[in-house]
Amino acid sequence: MTASSQRTREAPHAPARQHAAPGCTSIDVTPDPTGRKSALWLEGGDGLRSFSGRARSAVEQDGFRARIVAGRYGPVDLCTMKYTPHELSDADANFGHSHPVSRLIIMLEGGGTVWIGKHTLDLRPGSGVLLPGNLPLSYDVSETSSRVQLDLAADDPLFATHLQDVPLAHWPTRNAALEGLAAYGRALLRYDGSNAHRADRVQARRGLESLALATLASAPPLEDGDRQAPRSFVLDYIRHHYTEPSLTTKRVAHAAGISVRTVQRIFEGERGCTEWIAHFRLQHALTLLGDERLAPLTNAEIALRSGYGSTVSMYRAVIAATGQPPAAYRRRRTRAEE
Repeated sequence: MTASSQRTREAPHAPARQHAAPGCTSIDVTPDPTGRKSALWLEGGDGLRSFSGRARSAVEQDGFRARIVAGRYGPVDLCTMKYTPHELSDADANFGHSHPVSRLIIMLEGGGTVWIGKHTLDLRPGSGVLLPGNLPLSYDVSETSSRVQLDLAADDPLFATHLQDVPLAHWPTRNAALEGLAAYGRALLRYDGSNAHRADRVQARRGLESLALATLASAPPLEDGDRQAPRSFVLDYIRHHYTEPSLTTKRVAHAAGISVRTVQRIFEGERGCTEWIAHFRLQHALTLLGDERLAPLTNAEIALRSGYGSTVSMYRAVIAATGQPPAAYRRRRTRAEE
């Protein structure tokens, strides 16, 4: 198999057809109460595009790997996934489904950062997030991660009321309901119900629905979680101000009402405040450089729009990330899209 490919293995007892959707692939509804299951492997640039993701470097793109095991259980699309670092932004409405959907993510390993609306939500092992499908979002993964994911039909009577009351939620730390749902979901995807009695399969589906409802009921108020997480405020502030060349760690600390040392402690063991500012500027610059519609923009104009104090600063950042100067990166992206 080449470095840029994807393979799908369907459960032998139940062939499946995939919808084109980012993340967890939806499986067609069937009368079988335990649904149909499939396994999907994604690799390299082609796999990353199928995943609706974006790489920050050629090395990250060529080394991209993702494994997804998915199944539909009535109003719930369930999957387990493991993937290497990537970025995802401007996800399709309702995560690619043809009906209203809310996505519940439970992290098992690794983590990432989700930006949705005005909120910045951190995901670490044991944490979780509920995301409505009607808001654009961005997702950053800086390490190999795995998660359990449920796409809940928001118009299904079973979930509709709960999802209207709590459209967006964040569990910043470990939660018994999250852990129970994750364990059950993983076991269900390993379960071969082809020879089981229908009553047993119905009970398995009802168990998943019941645990999903219990997890929704345990959702903490998002505002309270934000007040207790200065890291979220800091990242959100950077995300909204990185295009300003005057943005510094000192200014971020002042806006958050904390000291520079506290900001440094928040990011101990990971990308620091200065690195986050540089990260957002670089991604913005690469996006502008890669858009053929913006070909008339000069490097100086792109540097200014991305928050760099000078063209030289952007030039050095682009070379460090891609191994190519901005002009060469532009040409390569244009050829790739032809």
